Amino acid sequence: MEAITTFEREVISALFSAKGWVDLYDLHEKYLLSPGQLVHAARKFDQLGIVEWTETRLKLSDHGRHWVLVNRSTLFLQRSPRFWAIDFDGIVREPSHPSEPYMPKIRAVRAKFFREY
Repeated sequence: MEAITTFEREVISALFSAKGWVDLYDLHEKYLLSPGQLVHAARKFDQLGIVEWTETRLKLSDHGRHWVLVNRSTLFLQRSPRFWAIDFDGIVREPSHPSEPYMPKIRAVRAKFFREY
């Protein structure tokens, strides 16, 4: 299964809860999703065959309901990919444990900072 983003997860959850047609504007208002995010999610889910889509409304198809139930652990229990966490070196950094001390890269800190503060 292709990676599901956080906003796509919100759309799937809302559609599964609704059990009928959902207006895109209602999703926009409730979850603060942009029109681009909503159209992206609608197109992606339409290509997967899990939604029925009119111009302004979405609903899960019967296959979509079954798909959500089968993939619920992957959809709702796994982390989203952290595309924003790519370092300048092109390395994806995993989040640190809260008990670990934070040490910035020394080369990224200006020497002036140490002299003035």
